Amino acid sequence: MELNRETKRFVTLVIGDNQEELMEKYSKKKKVAPYVKYKYLEAEKYLKKMKAALSQIAEDPKKCMLSDSQAEMIKERITALSKMTPFEYYRSLTEGMYYDSDGNALCDDNPNGKWTICNVGKNFSIPFTLTSGQEAYEAKKGDVDWDKMHLANTGPYYRAWEMVVDGDDPDNEDEEQIYNAMKDKQNYFSNFKDKDEYVAYSTSFWAYAIVDDDGWKDADSECGGDMMKWVSTFYDNYIEKMDENVTLTIYECVA
Repeated sequence: MELNRETKRFVTLVIGDNQEELMEKYSKKKKVAPYVKYKYLEAEKYLKKMKAALSQIAEDPKKCMLSDSQAEMIKERITALSKMTPFEYYRSLTEGMYYDSDGNALCDDNPNGKWTICNVGKNFSIPFTLTSGQEAYEAKKGDVDWDKMHLANTGPYYRAWEMVVDGDDPDNEDEEQIYNAMKDKQNYFSNFKDKDEYVAYSTSFWAYAIVDDDGWKDADSECGGDMMKWVSTFYDNYIEKMDENVTLTIYECVA
């Protein structure tokens, strides 16, 4: 769920040799024949649905890994929505759209649109580490060194928790650096029920979205924005059962 209209950057894992074709289906720049996106007579339903969705997030913001400031923004948005009439919300929801004779809002945007800009990884994504020792943003599943990509290098994360949360003292210069980098992240650590959950979340291989011939799946559509669940199950749900000869490509996207 988009909480605002700020730019959103995310990583998408594309499965198959027809990467460009698969990703093109989800371009927001793609235009389609005009269709009714919002119905005027359902304005009240749209308002109630949005208030309910935001209220659910506000009840447990940690579930969606929201910061304190983001959680506060949600509460402010709920307050603002509570003061709006269905018509006022409908007008803001459909701003910039055309209307038919019944007041329904028409749109020619791609209903499957997910990204405005996308490219194969290079800027903010982590490449695959291959069994050859090289790195690449595209590889066969069997050529990826998953022991180095998934649940790897857990030691620093265990020590970060032990020093910041449990109060252990750093034992050496490296641990001192870890402590100094994480000592002010108490609010972040509070998102996790224990050390093991934090370490698993921090070292799991995952991407916000995954695309194949069967369609697009992401943390919002599959887990309702529950990032903890999405990250912790991503490898087992999607990577583990893939054929070794399947091509995987890491894409960087901007919504």
